[in-house]
Amino acid sequence: MADAIKISELTTLQITPTTNLADDFFVVNEVTANASEAVTKKLQIGEYLNWILGQDLTFSQQIDFDKIKVKEGEFDDITTDEIYIGDQIIIGPNATVIGLDIADIISDSVDGLGAIVADLEDSVAVLQDSVAVLQDSVSAMQAELIGLRDSVSTLQDSIVSLKTDKLDDAPSDGEMYVRKDGAWIVLTNNLSYDS
Repeated sequence: MADAIKISELTTLQITPTTNLADDFFVVNEVTANASEAVTKKLQIGEYLNWILGQDLTFSQQIDFDKIKVKEGEFDDITTDEIYIGDQIIIGPNATVIGLDIADIISDSVDGLGAIVADLEDSVAVLQDSVAVLQDSVSAMQAELIGLRDSVSTLQDSIVSLKTDKLDDAPSDGEMYVRKDGAWIVLTNNLSYDS
């Protein structure tokens, strides 16, 4: 008999995504009817995996997959009560879809779109009302601007009139002057009033 080796003394196989284990073996102890005896045997990994994949598997708990990719003709049937798809389902152009009620999906989509259209119509009506209010406000501001422009024009006319009618300064010769009959005259001590 060969020298005994403990499993703890075996080196660990480092598995990478490119490791091909199909021709490798598991070491198993097959327990016979007499539980005190075990026969050590080898089990080819590739054959074991094929055996697992050939079974009708039933899972009682949730199983999460990041990605399922099935080659054509290799996976014909999945039976489940519920599948949650987080992102997308891609159905090939030649695929046959059975049991999917497109009419219900379209009906639900149309109903959903109808609600969206109704909301959009309401929003358009609100926007139209807002535009009408803004147009009224613009018209009122335009009328106010016209009134302000007229007021500015009147003020400009008044300024021109004041410039035209303004008095020239009295002569600067040290004398005191007063206005009489539209002209400057020297103020004398003898003032006379015409009655």
